[in-house]
Amino acid sequence: WREQSMPGAQREAFLREFGLVPEKWQLEVIKAIDRRASVVLSAPTSSGKTFISFYVVESVLKRDPNAAIAFVLPTKALVN
Repeated sequence: WREQSMPGAQREAFLREFGLVPEKWQLEVIKAIDRRASVVLSAPTSSGKTFISFYVVESVLKRDPNAAIAFVLPTKALVN
């Protein structure tokens, strides 16, 4: 595990573990996360945002197993 990013082989193993072939946008976000870039993610329901969140949590905990993570999400869909 490198401090700045998840090596490509580890990233591929992570994706295989869940049987996921990421969409192009998801892969771009994952690579940005690996570079430790800031990312704001806005996408439609059922588009794969939760997977990205899980990837972030996994990445942080691999870097620092004692890290604290706050994951906040609405309890029901937002209504216009």
